[in-house]
Order: sequence, then C-alpha cells, then structure tokens
Amino acid sequence: AMRDFMAADAEAQHVGNLTMVGYDWQIADVPPADVVLCSHVVYNVPEIGAFIDKLAAHALKHCFIALRTGQRDQMLRALFRQVHGEELVPEPALIDLYNVVHQRLGIAANVKAMAFRRGTMPLGRYETLADGVAALRGQLYVAEGSAGEALLRGFLQQHTMPEDGRLVLA
Repeated sequence: AMRDFMAADAEAQHVGNLTMVGYDWQIADVPPADVVLCSHVVYNVPEIGAFIDKLAAHALKHCFIALRTGQRDQMLRALFRQVHGEELVPEPALIDLYNVVHQRLGIAANVKAMAFRRGTMPLGRYETLADGVAALRGQLYVAEGSAGEALLRGFLQQHTMPEDGRLVLA
C-alpha cells in the first residue's frame, strides 16, 4: 500500500527518477543508488539488523528510513483487548530502529520528527462506515460477521467524524 502512495506522490511532484522495489528486500537484487528510501516497511521485518546492513550497503550517499515515532494503533489497543481478550503486541518504532542503527552501523542517526497529519493515512480515513469496518477487520484480525465486527462498527461510530466527504478517526 505504501508503494501506491509513494507512486502517486512521486507523480504529483513530477519525480521521474524513482525506482521502487516491490518485493522482499532481503532477496531483492538491485544495484546501489545514491539515495535509498525505506518507507514504513520495517515494522514486520524479523531480522532487522540484516535488513539495515543491506540498506546501508546499497546507499552510496544517503539512506532515509521513514517510520512512526510511536504506535499508530494506540487508540485501537483497548478495542483489540475488548475483541480478543489480550494485549496487542506493539510494533517497533523510532527508538527501536535508532538503537539498531547505532549498534549495527556505529552511527548516531540524524532524526527529524514530523507531525502526523490526522486522517491522511488509509488506516484512519474511510469512504464509508463499511469501508472502515473492513479496514479495521483486517488490521485487528476480526472475522467478517463475528461479534468482534459489531464492536468495530460501534467503535467507528463513536470515534470518527465527517471530513471532506469521508470518515476520519478522531
């Protein structure tokens, strides 16, 4: 999904010198580049050290990694607990990656934190309530037609607001 957003942004900004790798980075066979950008993919990488090593080896000048400073689903934690009866395992965030980069590469990464723009990401902006329910079903591992789905619907009815013709988590 992030590739689609990046492609749309690149097209809107008239960026023509962008190559996206749409498969597992650890097996990708790509040449080094002046700039390597890794955008929101490290969350589910089991061997993050080797992943970072390969990024660094392929960046001739700069390597940029975009990820969240905290948990994107913070407001969904209570809902996950209500649906599943257990805690949601947190994703790695900036501090986790910062430490890995320091340990693996021996550098103190240059970090710039940017404000989150509410409702700009697909996980917080829905065309309809049904779209929101479907998105949260996938995100929170809830079966269609289950009692958990009813909890999701109620949550969205309470925690979304209309904005520009869409529903936005607030």
